Parts: sequence; structure tokens; C-alpha cells
Amino acid sequence: MTAFWAGPSAAQFLGMHGAAVIKVESPARPDGMRTLSLRPVDQEEWWEYGPLFHATNTNKLGLGLRLDRPRGLDLLVDLLDTSDVLIENFSPRVLDSWVLGPELLHQTNPGLILPDAGVRAVRSVEGSDRIRPDDGADVGDGVGDRLPGWVSAGPELYRTADPDDGLGGPLVAISVETDEQWAALFTALGRLDWAESAELADFPGRKAQEDLLDARLAAWCGEQTVAEIVRLLWASSAHPRSSSTTPASPATTGCSG
Repeated sequence: MTAFWAGPSAAQFLGMHGAAVIKVESPARPDGMRTLSLRPVDQEEWWEYGPLFHATNTNKLGLGLRLDRPRGLDLLVDLLDTSDVLIENFSPRVLDSWVLGPELLHQTNPGLILPDAGVRAVRSVEGSDRIRPDDGADVGDGVGDRLPGWVSAGPELYRTADPDDGLGGPLVAISVETDEQWAALFTALGRLDWAESAELADFPGRKAQEDLLDARLAAWCGEQTVAEIVRLLWASSAHPRSSSTTPASPATTGCSG
């Protein structure tokens, strides 16, 4: 029950890793990404050809429910009774207006996970053994165990030493996908003593100390400017994906192989 980018991307990511994902839309108010179509509106089913809609909605089934009607809401509740996770990015008043708050939903499905949209949704289901792939089998110890290695070091947003931009930043996002990228990041950090620990050399070790890593990286980034972080990442071959300092878009960098 998500629209546009953050929520659909989070659900898509879970689908990539084996979860059976159903995208629920109301025909009365479909995902706004559908309107960004390359087909003229007088062409049949033009709303099915939005490239940005399809970019975040692969690996999903689709279900249309008139959520502005009692029958549609009844069917939605029936679906949620047998679901593991509900990801939605409505404004806070919407579910309450449908009388579908957590208290009601947990009466019939106490184990239903209700994360926030976006990356927090992925992180909220880490370790859950209730996310099922399409074949109905359990996904090991949880979808989180099958996520790539960047979970071990973010991606989190870290404040830099630059002057405040009025939006809580500038910020950087650092991610690590492989042991080799961790080694490159270790070099960029200046081979700090805490980062030299053998326990951090592989993904399980970094995952076990995720909170400590976040705190250490936040402290390090807080002493550097965006320009300095980008320079250090490039020099260590931990290449930044992007850097931006426009007011509407916080500065972001990421480690990439």
C-alpha cells in the first residue's frame, strides 16, 4: 500500500530477496507514478506504461481494491490477516480514517509487522523468520540474513563538518557491499585502530557490531567536510556514487566497487 518511490522501493527490495509481495492500489486513487507514462492518455491502458512506476514495482503481484468502499476495506483486512508485513506510506491520518490502526490489525494478526516506509521498512524486518518466499518456505533466519553486506555499515546518513544547510545537513550516506569495499573504507578512514579489528573483516562480524560501526562512522564524518570525504573515498578506491550540495538534496556519497 505504497506509492511513488520510497515505499515501493522498500517492498521491491524484499521481493528481490524472496518475499511474496502484493501491491495494493485503489482504482479510485492509484499510484501517482502511473501518471508519468510515455503513452498518450487516449491510448488503451496508458497507465500501465509508466517507466518510473515499473522501475520500483518489479517482483510484485498487483491487486486493485476500492478502499473508499466498505467491501474493499473488508477484503483488505482479510488479506492482512494472512500477511507478515504491511508497508504503507500514507499520511498518518489515512489508516486511522479507515479504522485500520495497529491496535485493530493486531487483534486478528498479532504478528503483523508495521514498519515505516523506505529503508526503515527493510531494516524493520531484519531477523524476522516470518517472511516467506513465493514457494511458501521459510527464508532461513529471516530476510535480513539474505540482504547484501551494506546493511553491516548502513546505509545511514551522517552529518558532516560543513556549515548547516538548514535541512539538518549536509549529510553523507556510506554503504559497504563487500569485504573488499570494507578494506577500501578502512583505508579512507585513515586506518583507525577501532577499524583494524579482525572481527570487522567480514560481514558477520560487522553485522554483529552494526550499532558501534554507525556511531564510529558518525563521529568520523562529523570531523570531515563533504569534499574531504569524497576525496578520501576516491583516493582509497571506495568510489563515491554521487555528491550533491544543493539545498533540496543533501550531500550523499556511497562506497561502490
